[in-house]
Amino acid sequence: MRSPTPMRASADCGAVFSGWHAAGHLGWTRSEEEVDLWLVRFEDLDLALADGCLSSEERSRAASYLGRDLRDNFVKRRVWARRVVSQYAMCPWNEISFSYGAHGKPVPVGPGSGVPWVNWSFSDSFCLLAIGRNGDVGVDIQKVTPFPDIEGVAELALHRREIEFLRENPSENNAFFDIWARREAVFKGMGQGLHEAMTTISVIAENGDYLSTITGHSGDTWQLRAASGVPGYALAVSWRDAGKPSDACVA
Repeated sequence: MRSPTPMRASADCGAVFSGWHAAGHLGWTRSEEEVDLWLVRFEDLDLALADGCLSSEERSRAASYLGRDLRDNFVKRRVWARRVVSQYAMCPWNEISFSYGAHGKPVPVGPGSGVPWVNWSFSDSFCLLAIGRNGDVGVDIQKVTPFPDIEGVAELALHRREIEFLRENPSENNAFFDIWARREAVFKGMGQGLHEAMTTISVIAENGDYLSTITGHSGDTWQLRAASGVPGYALAVSWRDAGKPSDACVA
């Protein structure tokens, strides 16, 4: 699959997004092995490009948001995702559309056979998009904020190894968001809701290290990485990898 060549932009973001490359009006991009990651701030996106491009389902979802900013940001990220995907599919951006799985996993649709695998996530003022160059992909971004009941949530939602990792970590709050971003990236890649297997999959190994591969419930293998470069946020990406053995199994 062809990867777009990032364009130079005038915005000075080097000090903020270490390791990311300016890609003009599309935001910033970087590569994580089999995946291209695209990052943008909502404030940098143009709402005027949305006319006529959203599906009826997307328009209904946009209308369901109570606040204008929430509605506008929903529309902006759908338009932005189309523009990025079209760079890979080599077609006009308004010829890209999206269908959605049972848990909201996006599936891009467009002319030709070059439409890539995608997944997206947003938190606060940022939207993160993952393009799977060779297979399915999941991604998550989390703003790291003080969390009042980490232990309560951990007992309900995390694997025993993840709970032990948090208890032994001096920076429990940061570790919680690192774990959660990884979990979200894996489950979103598999197209599952978190509630379906909350405590049966761990992103922490028995030795206390973060895992780099995960086995899903169907036996497929997922590579898992944390992305860096955006201070105050936890980022993670996963992608399906049938060619490598995993170092973790479903408990």
